[in-house]
Amino acid sequence: MRICPCFLLIVLISLAKTGHINGLENFAETGACENVVTSKRRCAMQASDCEPTHIDGNLNTQGEKWHSAYRLKQRGFDACTCEDTEIGACMSINDGEASLNFSCAPTQTGYCNKGTQESFGSLSQGINEGYCGCASYGRSSSGIAEQTATRYGACQDLSSKSKHFCAYSPAACEENHLWVQPELTKQVIGTDCHCANVRIGGCIGGFENFHCAVTEDDCTWDDYFAPLSLKEKHGHTCNLCLASPINDEIDDIDQFVPSTDGGLLSAGGIAGIVIASIVGFVAIGTASYYFVSSYRTKKTEGIPIPIESPKSVDSSVDNDTFNEEGILG
Repeated sequence: MRICPCFLLIVLISLAKTGHINGLENFAETGACENVVTSKRRCAMQASDCEPTHIDGNLNTQGEKWHSAYRLKQRGFDACTCEDTEIGACMSINDGEASLNFSCAPTQTGYCNKGTQESFGSLSQGINEGYCGCASYGRSSSGIAEQTATRYGACQDLSSKSKHFCAYSPAACEENHLWVQPELTKQVIGTDCHCANVRIGGCIGGFENFHCAVTEDDCTWDDYFAPLSLKEKHGHTCNLCLASPINDEIDDIDQFVPSTDGGLLSAGGIAGIVIASIVGFVAIGTASYYFVSSYRTKKTEGIPIPIESPKSVDSSVDNDTFNEEGILG
């Protein structure tokens, strides 16, 4: 029984798409905001980054509709990545100077200082010629911005200083984890947080089984799990952007052991099912082959084989005579 190479190829591609083959990196694909009038699209991290489609009940001509990465692919468009995507900023006016202070931030919560005049919004290219991106930001008066890695916060386990992980927003801090602001991560957890080591969640179930997700906005037909739950319950890990091949840092996500209770199948479980399926196909094919061969043999044995007529006849008719046409006379 020969297994069609195309079947094995399909299995490998399916596993690769869901990140089940060791060595493949899981990272975010982001969605986009699409103008409801012009249909122009721009990459965005979450639905809240889109301009509202209506203001005070009236259509906003600059309004935008959110499309997740999955929805973009359904419509035949390429999904975005962290490197393609602009994020917001915490902004304040510098007193006494006609300049704007800003710090890049994916969300207002956890990044912008409360009780100040700092506001959160999109940093347009025309203001101080600055740019805030998911992976890096820059400011320049020459038109070419100096790129610096965008900084993110972290989640610190209150029960142990050694347990922590870089995170996209405070929403990632589950159980007894406490949010650490970007400017304090070096002091508290011993490292700066950039997109390559920022952990994000994922979508489980639906048509794709599993894919990484920045927020629950990325989950169309499936359920969102924050980074800790994603690892603990389903054995998956996701980063905000593609990590360096050399990364010796061990964080709280790496230390979590996936649960064997409930949830969908882990990578090992799915791999086991695939292997068992292949073995099953081989066994069924082999059994079918021998069954058909045996059936054909038995069918052949059941067909009478012509036997040459004996030269002598039965003793009961020894004295009988036959005419020339063979009729008993």
